[in-house]
Amino acid sequence: MDFVNKKLEEFNKFLDGKRIAIIGMGVSNLPLLDYFYDKNAKVTVFNNNVLSDEIMEKINNYRYEVEVGSDNLSRLNGYDIIFRSPSALPTLPELHREV
Repeated sequence: MDFVNKKLEEFNKFLDGKRIAIIGMGVSNLPLLDYFYDKNAKVTVFNNNVLSDEIMEKINNYRYEVEVGSDNLSRLNGYDIIFRSPSALPTLPELHREV
């Protein structure tokens, strides 16, 4: 008998067409790049620093958007779901504005 995680299936269906922001492309959020690839979500990666060639290649191959630079969060607008790295504190004004 195969195990079916109904909650995970519901979540994956929920992602269809959603705008997803990934804030901080460190160890915590790196697996999200692969996870969202086949979910028909519109993903944008936000990062303060320039990303490695390997990560940029994956972002480009997956046709995700990317916002890099110290003011990257100024373009955080209209997202349905936000995943943030631990270094992106929940007290950031840009996060408060978006939620």
